Amino acid sequence: MSRPILKIELTRGDWIVEAVAIFVLIGTVVYLIMNYPDLPEKIATHYNINGKVNATGSKMMLWIPVGIAIFLYGLITVASRFPHRFNYLVPITEDNARHQYSLSLKMMRFLKLVLVLIFAYLTYITIAQSKGGHAGLGVWFLPATIISIFTILISYLIKSSKKQP
Repeated sequence: MSRPILKIELTRGDWIVEAVAIFVLIGTVVYLIMNYPDLPEKIATHYNINGKVNATGSKMMLWIPVGIAIFLYGLITVASRFPHRFNYLVPITEDNARHQYSLSLKMMRFLKLVLVLIFAYLTYITIAQSKGGHAGLGVWFLPATIISIFTILISYLIKSSKKQP
């Protein structure tokens, strides 16, 4: 059985989430470019579970989290063009397709924003730490990251499994 292919229009809230995500992504790249010449050759490249630095390396390594953020942003953006290909908790019909597609696309947008924010924060903290401003990510970083991602996923699962309004 084939699923309906629908064009889901973005709401005002969707546009805001997209704008914030792209603003943060571009801001991260600009921030890195502006600070890059002033960074020491050796910077933090890894943090332990408590958010403390446990590995160092070349300042070129700062481009890795930025590259990952750009890649994930692009990948999720492209994947979001095909909501009819996603897996859903309920069978997709003509009646519920628009609702289910809209929910899944909102989930993808919020995940994209959270991932971009995570990598922006990693970049910011690493630059600040390299300049002597911070001691690490902090013990709250990992729990906050996990809670953020799972809150989005669980919220989507609950909404998508409820009867369509």
